Amino acid sequence: LPNAFGVYSNQQNTTIKNCIISLGIEGLGGYGIILTENADNSFLINNTLDSNGIGVSVQTEPIVAEGGLRILQPAPNNVYYYGNTFKNNLKGIEIKGFNPTSKDYSSKNHTIYFNNFIENQEAIVTERLSESSIIENLFVDGESGIVLFSSNNLVRNNQLINNSYQSILVLGNENLIISNFVTNYAWGVEVSGNNNSIQNNIVQNIPNEEEKSHSHGGISIHGSNNLVEKNNILYSTSSGIKIEGYGGGNTISNNYVNDTLFGIILRESNENKLLTNNIAFSSFGIVLTSNSQRNILEGNLMNNNEYGLAIRGETNEVFENSISQNNLINGKGVLYHYKISNKEFNGGNIGTIYCINCNNVVYKNFELSDNEEGLILFNTSNSKVENIVSKNNLNGIYVMLG
Repeated sequence: LPNAFGVYSNQQNTTIKNCIISLGIEGLGGYGIILTENADNSFLINNTLDSNGIGVSVQTEPIVAEGGLRILQPAPNNVYYYGNTFKNNLKGIEIKGFNPTSKDYSSKNHTIYFNNFIENQEAIVTERLSESSIIENLFVDGESGIVLFSSNNLVRNNQLINNSYQSILVLGNENLIISNFVTNYAWGVEVSGNNNSIQNNIVQNIPNEEEKSHSHGGISIHGSNNLVEKNNILYSTSSGIKIEGYGGGNTISNNYVNDTLFGIILRESNENKLLTNNIAFSSFGIVLTSNSQRNILEGNLMNNNEYGLAIRGETNEVFENSISQNNLINGKGVLYHYKISNKEFNGGNIGTIYCINCNNVVYKNFELSDNEEGLILFNTSNSKVENIVSKNNLNGIYVMLG
């Protein structure tokens, strides 16, 4: 029978170096290295963990106290992983934190640096990890790359290439996801939580629903007060950036999105800021749908897309947004008017016009092009349109009651 584990340590200041451990993955497989309770300040350097159930497991250790009560001991802190190779494991590294002296019961100060993860089902999986860093690792030809059910960590400068399922999945708060390179994933970067920063990442070649049943696009955000900034999303046949579900108040700024289905899409998400993003060569530039409202759009560029801007809904609330004229579709601005009266607009370099809950408004002498709606009058009365030319819009002039 295979061993249950290769190396076990519950001692501080342990160094495990230059070991080759392969225990097989039949059933649940064996544990290559186990670190428990008091194994703080441990170093794992230049080891090869091949074909194990779990390459490295950092876990709590239950003890039986008086009366038979099982009590979990703290998981190790201050563990350093450098230069290791994880290949063909069910899980490369699994960290399950529990620390009763910590307010969030997390294991802290792990550094996972410059390791190779090859053909693992799940490369790194954490629960209750904090104040830790995953830096400059290579993830190739596996299923899932980095899966964090954790808060307050840094994920930086990793390369995730040709993995079939998740690249970076984070469920937690106040994490930094910075300068990673992700290519050929069903999921690019998906974050659920609050106050996370996703910056300077390159995400490309994300398969669509027909190719992968779990396709979620380039960067997907669920939560509040997250920052999505200066990312490059390239060649996604799903969404480039998707903000969805509960919460709101996210800032999406200075991102470049090229050749996607939806460049940036908001679904049921409110009070977000979309600032100075550049979306090009996509089917749709920016889409607000599914009751997304009170969002701010300023200075976004939408060039060479099939349709630049689309706002979808049938209620007043859906159209309650602030959209500046300096949002440009192929060099033409946006006129977005909400609850105005007794105004006349005559010509100008405008690509699309929205008039929501207006009264006695006149629009004349505009050439509108390359949007889902050329001109939309929603719940608008006593108004007039004259000499409007609509080209290459999904709908030319659309009059609608909410």
